[in-house]
Amino acid sequence: YRKPEVYPAQWSDDPDRLHLCLAAGAPFGGPVATVRNEHVFQPVKGSLQTHLQTWTAAGRLIQSAPWVHTGLVTMGWSAQETLVCVFESGLIRTYSVMCEPLHVFTIDERIKSEGGAIMASLWPTGVAVLTRKSSLFVNTSLTRSEDACHRFADLRVPSAPLCICALPPPSEESADVQVIVGTAEGPVLMVDRHSTRDIGLTDGPF
Repeated sequence: YRKPEVYPAQWSDDPDRLHLCLAAGAPFGGPVATVRNEHVFQPVKGSLQTHLQTWTAAGRLIQSAPWVHTGLVTMGWSAQETLVCVFESGLIRTYSVMCEPLHVFTIDERIKSEGGAIMASLWPTGVAVLTRKSSLFVNTSLTRSEDACHRFADLRVPSAPLCICALPPPSEESADVQVIVGTAEGPVLMVDRHSTRDIGLTDGPF
């Protein structure tokens, strides 16, 4: 296996960019979004103002906009190539490739009472969110919540999971989403709206 360098990224003037930022790349050589990671110590370089920035796959800046939000958990790209940002409060903000705000909505108000979101897994048409109290909320839309939001089965784990991965439904209209959960105790769980089961991987934790 080899990974040859095809060309240098045009942001090579700042080689630490990807280490200091949360980054999300769109599929098939699409745009890359970056924003300062508030949990990583940042050396002072020029302005202290944080910006949301989008880049081509070659590292050429597309657009930049001031970023005043905190509590970003993860971000990714939708099937319509809009940037989706998931926050600890359960809030979702979406942006165009030109960093223009599009939608703002809350997945479920219960996420706040569950201690907020600590992990999230996106797929092109939805998002799964894990709360601090180990509850799973899955929203099958990236533009609204309400009937698109479902609370999944209880994980029944004694400590916070290590990771989650949402498996998209067979069609955009379906709510038949499953979430794989890696636990600190070892078992890997498969969770849906009605049940939680151990899928039998014994070499964990993963």
